[in-house]
Amino acid sequence: PSVEVTLFAGYPKLGKLEDTIRHSVELGVTNVVPFFSRYCVAAPKKEEAKNERYCRVAVEAAKQCGRGILPTVELPLPDFNAVCDRFKDYDLVLFFYECGGVSLREVFNKEPGNRAKRIAVVTGSEGGFSPEEAGAAAAAGAVTVGLGPRILRCETAPLAALGEFPVRYKRTMGESLFSEAYYRELVYTHVDNINLLYVALTRAVEVLCIFIPQSQ
Repeated sequence: PSVEVTLFAGYPKLGKLEDTIRHSVELGVTNVVPFFSRYCVAAPKKEEAKNERYCRVAVEAAKQCGRGILPTVELPLPDFNAVCDRFKDYDLVLFFYECGGVSLREVFNKEPGNRAKRIAVVTGSEGGFSPEEAGAAAAAGAVTVGLGPRILRCETAPLAALGEFPVRYKRTMGESLFSEAYYRELVYTHVDNINLLYVALTRAVEVLCIFIPQSQ
């Protein structure tokens, strides 16, 4: 793909990271980097063994949706400072903060968002981010972005963030939010997660209304 997107995901509890990896790969992410932060509920435990499983999940998701490259899942970073140290490797870093920020549309309508080739997406764990972490992200060059008035679950936020990407980016990432495979997987495996289903379908309707020309 001409655009490479890395997801930095706050480490969630109860095995939710597998779902985050699976669906973010379907949506075009090339690399997933879990991390621990101040308000993470989960704690590091046998991460090398878990990483083998996470890599298999990413490969299976890539095969299922017909991707031409194999995404990677890195070992988790120990704290948020380690995350900020990685920002220099990207043309654009999008820090999704539960306290709000600019809209993605605004970011992608001006430089460097409209020409970025390497993009980092940063989302938090169940506890979100501390004000100090938000300040550190901004100081390291990240753009603080909001996803609207609702506080989303940590496993929902990455999907909503990737779903907000402009169509031109989704095409160059190689996958579409609106693929048949994605929605089939979503409905059959997450039908009990009403919040996730609601967000995905709402984003689909919003983007279709924006980007499909309306008859006069």
